[in-house]
Amino acid sequence: MAHSVNSTQKRILRLKVYARDGGRCRLCLQPVAFDAMTLDHVIPKSSGGGFDMGNIRAAHWECNTERGSAATKQSPARLALVGKG
Repeated sequence: MAHSVNSTQKRILRLKVYARDGGRCRLCLQPVAFDAMTLDHVIPKSSGGGFDMGNIRAAHWECNTERGSAATKQSPARLALVGKG
């Protein structure tokens, strides 16, 4: 999927990411409500990361903003679901 997506494509992607990640924030592993979920880029957009299933994971707003645009330093277990979309 290209960097530029319309609202329907984004909603579908959000649904797929939420289902794939089991309704859990992939940063803290706690449940996250669909409406409260943000899409975290494993490779930040500022570093050329894409807006696609292989680079996006579910996250709480707080977890995502705390991480900012720093490169991911998560354990392999926390990243296990990324890229299986």
